[in-house]
Amino acid sequence: MKSVILSIVMLSLMAFSPQSLQELISQSDSLFEKFDNQGALVILLKADQEYPNSSPVFWRMCRAETHIADHLPVTTDNQKDAQLAAYKLAYDYADSAV
Repeated sequence: MKSVILSIVMLSLMAFSPQSLQELISQSDSLFEKFDNQGALVILLKADQEYPNSSPVFWRMCRAETHIADHLPVTTDNQKDAQLAAYKLAYDYADSAV
């Protein structure tokens, strides 16, 4: 929860200053290295809005979403469905990257 709030605050601050695609990718990579997949995905979604159809953004979105899905609970059928939906979204990002 703390990382989600931090990610929202970071995204709000970034909305006021234009950033290059490389800066956004570097930020997302840094968060990914810290295992903050959700934070990295927030940055990448912003990058996708500002720089649509970028393969480097899409494959990173796939990577982050896959790691998020890997760590979802899968005890109930609803949780399994949520994990499957996350993997499907990751697949769609990967498909967009190529």
